[in-house]
Amino acid sequence: MPVPIPRKSTATHFYKYRSPANLPWLKDTLHKHEVYLPNLRELNDDNDGLPHFAMQTEKQMADFLYDRFKRSNPHLLSEELARHEAIIRYNVHLHGPAGLHPNLVELMDAQLKDFRVYSMTKRYDMGNLWALYADNHRGCCLEFQNVGPLFEYAKDVSYLDLKDMEVLITDPSIIRGDFLFCKTREWRCEEEVRLVLSRVDGRSKVQFNPEWLTRIILGKAMSEENKDTIREWAKEREPELKVVTTYYDPTQRAIRLREDEPEKQSQIKGKRFMTNNFGTTFSNPDFAKATRTAFPRFFEVLPRAVGALNELTSRAHANPSPLQRVIVNLGLLLGISVLELVTLAESGFGQGAMKIARTVMETAINGEYLRQFPTEFDQYVDWYCVEKYKELAYVRAHMPEVLPRIEPASVAAIEKEFEKVKASFQRPNGDLRSSWCSLNLAERAAKAGFSDAYKLINPLSSVFIHATVGGLARHFETDKDEDRISVPPSLRYCKEALSGGHMCLCKMVETVATTFDWKPVHTVESLAHDFEYAWATPKAS
Repeated sequence: MPVPIPRKSTATHFYKYRSPANLPWLKDTLHKHEVYLPNLRELNDDNDGLPHFAMQTEKQMADFLYDRFKRSNPHLLSEELARHEAIIRYNVHLHGPAGLHPNLVELMDAQLKDFRVYSMTKRYDMGNLWALYADNHRGCCLEFQNVGPLFEYAKDVSYLDLKDMEVLITDPSIIRGDFLFCKTREWRCEEEVRLVLSRVDGRSKVQFNPEWLTRIILGKAMSEENKDTIREWAKEREPELKVVTTYYDPTQRAIRLREDEPEKQSQIKGKRFMTNNFGTTFSNPDFAKATRTAFPRFFEVLPRAVGALNELTSRAHANPSPLQRVIVNLGLLLGISVLELVTLAESGFGQGAMKIARTVMETAINGEYLRQFPTEFDQYVDWYCVEKYKELAYVRAHMPEVLPRIEPASVAAIEKEFEKVKASFQRPNGDLRSSWCSLNLAERAAKAGFSDAYKLINPLSSVFIHATVGGLARHFETDKDEDRISVPPSLRYCKEALSGGHMCLCKMVETVATTFDWKPVHTVESLAHDFEYAWATPKAS
C-alpha cells in the first residue's frame, strides 16, 4: 500500500530542540533569521528519511530499469533502445529480483539522501526530547509560530508499522518525498513536524521572518555562561527575543516555564563587584611592591577567592526569595569592601585597612547568621523603619529648618511604619535596643561560626575606629618619633587586615553558594586550603 499523503500541521507552535555543543548556529538563527536543514546523510539515525522498498517482481524491476535507462538516454534510436531493453530484461531474469534488489536500494538511497529535513515537534515540555536532543536539559529549544509561507510546508509525521511503510521503487510518492514524513511507531512520542527541501532545490539554509521566532527556551541544566551568552544575543536581536527557562514542577510532575525577562520584578540579575583583573591600580604603587613581597602567598591565592565570589554574584536568578536577595547583595558589598581593604593595605595604610576589616567582618557575620537563622530575617528588614524614624527624630531635634522640606505624607508614612515594628525592638523598660538583632555582634559571630574572625579583627579594629588612647598609641613608632604618630606607608597591621579580610571573603563564598545551592568555581574546601597556605607560620629550618 502507498504511504500516507502528508498533511499540513495545524499546531499553533513548533519547537526545535538543540544541544549546546556548538552555539554559533544559534547566533545565525537569532541574528541572520535563517535555519540550516541537514541532508539525510547528516541525520542521527542512518535509516531516518529512507523508504523501505518492497521487493519487485521480475517484470516490475525490468520495466523500472528500462524506464530509467530511456529517460537517461533520450537521443538513442529505437533500435538501440530495443537492444538495451533486451539486455536489461535478460540480466534481471538471470540474477533475479532478490539478487538485484540490494543494488537498487543502494542506488536509490544515494540519490534520496540529498533531500534536506528540518525536524521540529509540537511541544516544549517533553523530557525525552530534552534528554535526547538537548544534552539532558543543558541545551535550548526554539519556539516558532505556525504562520507565514515557510510553515505552510510544515507537515505532521505519520507513525506506522514497518510493514505499512513498504513502497515500490516505482511509487510516485518517492519523487514527492512523502516517505520523509513517515517513521516507525517507536518514535511516535516525539510528535514530530517536518519541513523538507527537495533534493533538487540546492539550498541548505532558508530565511524566515524574525517575527515567526517567538521565544527561546533555556534548559534547566544549561550552564550560566551559556545562559548569559544567549540572553545577550536575544537582547541584541531585532526584534528582541523573549527568553524563558524550564523548571521541573514536582507537584504536577511536569516541565514548566519561568519567565526570564529583565523587567520582571522577581528577576535578580547577576552583577560583578570587580570588572577588571585583580591588579595594582592603587594610590601608592611603589609601596605596593613591598606589600606584595611581604605577603606573596596571599597575593598568589587572592584572585581565586575574589574570583569565586565575583562569579557567584554575577549569576542571575529567576525567582529569588527576599532573603536570597539580601544575601547576594551582602556578598557584593563584602566584595567591594575587600577591594577597599586591599587598596589601603597595598598602599601601606594598615590602620585604615583594619577599619575596613571591621565592616567586612560584620557584613560576613550578618549574611551567614541570616542564612542559618532565617526566622530573624524580618527583624533585619524591619530595622530599616527604626533607622528612618531615628533620622526623622534627629532632623526634628537638630535641624528643624529642614523639616518643612520633607513631604508631610512622607513624615506620616515613616511614623506609621515605625509604630508597626516598634514593639519588636523595645527593651522591657521601653527603650529601643541599639541593633536589629537581640544578640550583640560577638554573640552573633559565635552562633554563625565566626568566633575566630571576630577575635582576630574586632579588638584591634575597634580601637582604631573609636580612636581610644590604645588606638592612638598603636599609631606611634616611638623608636622613630616619640612625639608624633607615624605617617604611612608602613606594613604595620597590614597582615592582620589582609588575613582577616581573606578569612571573611572565603566564608562569604560559602554563604552565598549555600544560600542558592550553587557550586562556586573554586570549592569552599580549596579556598580554605588557600587560606592556610597563605597565612600558615613557616616552619623553622
